[in-house]
Amino acid sequence: GLHTQRRARVEQFLRDLGDDPAQSTSRKPLEQPWSLPPAEFLKRSKPLQRLSREAPQRLYEAARDATAALTAQIAQLEAEIDSRVATLYGLDAEDQRWTAKAAPAAQPPDKSTLFFRILGGLKERSPYFTHKAIQTAINDAELGLKDSSLKVYLSQAVQQGIIHDAGRGWYSRLGEPVKLDLQLVAKIVKLLEKKFPLLDFHCWSTLQVNPWMHHLLGKGVTFVNTDAEGMEPVWECLKDAGYDVHLNPTGKAKDQFAVRDKTVVVRKRVIGAPEEDHFSRIETLLVDLRVEAERLGLMDGEELRKMTTAVVSSGRISVPEFINYADNRKQSWEPLDPINQRHLFEKGDNS
Repeated sequence: GLHTQRRARVEQFLRDLGDDPAQSTSRKPLEQPWSLPPAEFLKRSKPLQRLSREAPQRLYEAARDATAALTAQIAQLEAEIDSRVATLYGLDAEDQRWTAKAAPAAQPPDKSTLFFRILGGLKERSPYFTHKAIQTAINDAELGLKDSSLKVYLSQAVQQGIIHDAGRGWYSRLGEPVKLDLQLVAKIVKLLEKKFPLLDFHCWSTLQVNPWMHHLLGKGVTFVNTDAEGMEPVWECLKDAGYDVHLNPTGKAKDQFAVRDKTVVVRKRVIGAPEEDHFSRIETLLVDLRVEAERLGLMDGEELRKMTTAVVSSGRISVPEFINYADNRKQSWEPLDPINQRHLFEKGDNS
């Protein structure tokens, strides 16, 4: 039955984590992954991480979704049985209301359908999808969900880790955001912060995408983006510090550009670039790298496409910030992320 299926899935989950189901008890939170919040799982799973066969977070999310779906089916079946029993014994509507109050409330069928059928289907099809795509799927499933209920349910889905916020109007199945190695540009950031404490700038390096490259980059280029009046002072500062620095290489200077040790390019900062504490965020890096790959011949288009696909498929980005910055730089974001070929993003408006 459904209880047996759920128990079998829980035991598989425990074994995958390196725990022995025979030594476990029902009082352990890991025994009920369908109701275990993500933060609580991280705390409970730390002693088991070395024994786990896979990344514990992925094991947890798979077990949570599977057991939650079975739990919803169990609740629905039990509600149907209660209704039949009530009819059999001639309980009137008032008796049934009192019985319902005394018993634990089952999850509404529309909510279960949203969480496990609709959101599950969208997650399987694409790492990212819009609020509009969810509404379309709800309409196709002929669910009678009000906008107010949908708003509450989606908030609960995010809180429970079923889906994740990927920016205004966007959601993702990816739990962890993309993390860049900030140490690769930290030395330059500290140097410029000390020399120009009031300067607006942000930095990124081509070496920061090496974890997603098929062929690793041996030598990297660091890009410093700052306001027009700060470009030459930054260039002089970095030159004095021993960097192979290029001031906005274009024309002949661009043709003579070559990647050497400690190569830095100083460019004019584009308004709206996502950055934090003078470090460019991944949304900025992906768009700027496309521009610079073409300008300076840093990598070919196919290599760039594969790298970008790997980045946004392995970790979560802010889709609206990515699209908006690409628009600011007059770059089409679809070639950056081939949604038509790989369905990285579910089609939808950016609202």
